[in-house]
Amino acid sequence: MQNLPCLQSPRRAWLKVVFRDASMCNPNLMGYRQLLLPLGRALNAVRPGGGRQEEAAQLGDELAALQLLYLLINSRTWAHRRVDALRLDLEGSTRRFVSVDITMPEAYAIAAASRNRIIVPLGMMRKGAIQRLDAKQDSTGLAVLGKRENSALAFKLLQAAVKDFPRKSSATAEDEARVFQSIVAAEPGSAHAVHEAYKAWKERSLDTDSLTARDKRRLIVLDVFASRLVGHYIFLVEIDSKYVGTRTTLKYSLDQEIKYSLDQETSSSDIKEVPSWGTQIRFHFKLPDFGFAESQHMELELPSGLCIKQFLFLAFDHKQVLRQADRRTLPPDRRVAHAFLNPERSDFEGEVWAHTMPSKEGLYRFAKWAAIISSILVVATIIARCFDREVLRPEAIIPSPAASIILIAPALMLSWMSRKPEHPLVTVLLAPLRRIVLACAAVLVMMAVLAAVPVAPLVWHVIWICIYIGTGLMAVYAWSIFRGYKTTPRYSMTMKPT
Repeated sequence: MQNLPCLQSPRRAWLKVVFRDASMCNPNLMGYRQLLLPLGRALNAVRPGGGRQEEAAQLGDELAALQLLYLLINSRTWAHRRVDALRLDLEGSTRRFVSVDITMPEAYAIAAASRNRIIVPLGMMRKGAIQRLDAKQDSTGLAVLGKRENSALAFKLLQAAVKDFPRKSSATAEDEARVFQSIVAAEPGSAHAVHEAYKAWKERSLDTDSLTARDKRRLIVLDVFASRLVGHYIFLVEIDSKYVGTRTTLKYSLDQEIKYSLDQETSSSDIKEVPSWGTQIRFHFKLPDFGFAESQHMELELPSGLCIKQFLFLAFDHKQVLRQADRRTLPPDRRVAHAFLNPERSDFEGEVWAHTMPSKEGLYRFAKWAAIISSILVVATIIARCFDREVLRPEAIIPSPAASIILIAPALMLSWMSRKPEHPLVTVLLAPLRRIVLACAAVLVMMAVLAAVPVAPLVWHVIWICIYIGTGLMAVYAWSIFRGYKTTPRYSMTMKPT
């Protein structure tokens, strides 16, 4: 073991970096560790003073990029457990809570600009506006690196990933810098075009015919980082340097966008949903840095009134080939689901599917009985109209105003439509049940109109025909909805070994 004091930048204090023997190198590093030793020796030779501060700063930034590259590639050796929890609240937002257990290795601790602080990567985060981001360690707030510092490190990381690759004669440093800058600065709308420009640069600049086996593995790493950084940035925080070599827990939370659909399309040809009659919603959430920790846990919590019927946690490689899966079928009316996988590789991407439906308590049961009672009531009126002499009294009775008020009372349910804001997923899932309730209310309103208002015979018969047709359609719709809730989604999976 050799101790090499290194100057990270003119503003940073000296940092002792430990380089271990090459025999202890993790094979997942894919050749990048061999770049650290000569760089560390060169930086160790640069001493404060003598007009070499600019050289020290350049070497220090390059070393920091290689350290960051090492931490991301070998994250499963120091990030032990990560828990991603999604909570959908009643106010309409989705909150993501992340907890990461880490032990930062002393050899690759990146010195921050702040005194006695180090930089820790906590995975990838989607580009765009981040709302209500909160990072903590032991109830103490953590400093999050800003866009400028983050972009500078990401740019140096891409340069470090392609370092010492064989180049074609037409390759230029300016062209490489322009492409890498566009990747780091890419906006969500231009991600595809930027990634295509990266592929074109790779074809015209890298001599792929001269690549060794080690270089080919490194090229895969470069492709993975390039594809991720066009749409994501590396989430970096600062912690106290006293935690180096000590196991600690870092937490952060933020508002998270979600996707959901009723279709049966999947993102991979290796997994297909067997068509079924149903109205359940498939909830989507992707983890681009699924392989960041040694153990990845995923939790989902829905608002009251909803439940999770099936929960799937899937892992795909960069070619969207299914590699790992954890499928859970939950007991009835469970609002919380949990699954976990031990990532086999750090470049895997995770995807969560959750089939959700209304809970059998509350609106589900109310809508079911409302449909049944309304249908029975309408059938009873048909019997009464067909056998009016046997059912009704011979003398005519004019309905009282009190009776009409009682019958019109169901119309007050229409005011329920002006309810307080709620989560979009709740709106989509409860929409069929609300349609059933409103249809029942409409039937009762039309019956109240006939009971309270003297109408012409033609209008009388037309309204009754509308009531019969509407009730029949509502009954068929309700039957299909409740039948769909009883189905369990089935999948045909083709899982390939790593």
